[in-house]
Amino acid sequence: MDKLYGRKLPKKEYRPCFSYILSLNVFHAKMFASTHCSLDFVLKNNGKDEEQILETENKKLVEDQEKLKTELKKASDEDEKL
Repeated sequence: MDKLYGRKLPKKEYRPCFSYILSLNVFHAKMFASTHCSLDFVLKNNGKDEEQILETENKKLVEDQEKLKTELKKASDEDEKL
């Protein structure tokens, strides 16, 4: 019932066809999938660049860590000799 006028509305006005709702849902699902796929593509491409940067930084840090360990061993060996 229409609250403003107190009359019954025809079924078509307040109950849309199920196939129409389904078609809208399919349309929105396709739109979401297309935008989601394009976002994944962008993230994957940018992610590769970031991965390469992080890998090089990680390699540098590992090398620095190894250098510090060798320096520490040298310093401890020198202290033992004294």
